[in-house]
Amino acid sequence: MKRIIIHHTGGAYKPNDTDLKAYHYLIDNIGNIYEGVYKPSDNEDCTDGKYAAHTKLGNTGSIGIAACCNYGFDIKHKQSIYPLTLQQLKAMIKLSAKLCKAYNIPASQVFTHYWFDKCNNIKQGKSDITYIPWKPELAPDQVIGYFRSEIRKELNK
Repeated sequence: MKRIIIHHTGGAYKPNDTDLKAYHYLIDNIGNIYEGVYKPSDNEDCTDGKYAAHTKLGNTGSIGIAACCNYGFDIKHKQSIYPLTLQQLKAMIKLSAKLCKAYNIPASQVFTHYWFDKCNNIKQGKSDITYIPWKPELAPDQVIGYFRSEIRKELNK
């Protein structure tokens, strides 16, 4: 595995069947982690069609983690009826660090879906994850730096 891509499901606080097929790991609003249908190793080679399809043009070699949240996310007003929670973020950072260690993935290869698309010039208009409710000063392009910094702190514990 080469990278981790962080997402939100665009749904409520619990994973549904579609979410479980699309991501390797999902995190509910209180930080519980659910394993998806597919294992990260299923994304080593995506030509067989049996893999977690979480990122257009970025599934091969990628582990997909999603916070179950942001149904109805309004990118202009940065609001959702199911916003990202602090418990989800903490669980996402710990899980990302654990996976970085297990697969020898550097923190620089952890992406939000938004940032992966931007770096690879993929025009989908994805907003996951561009906003952290308790860090409103972070612009969408700064969110990835925050994630990576927090993951590095966790790796150094």
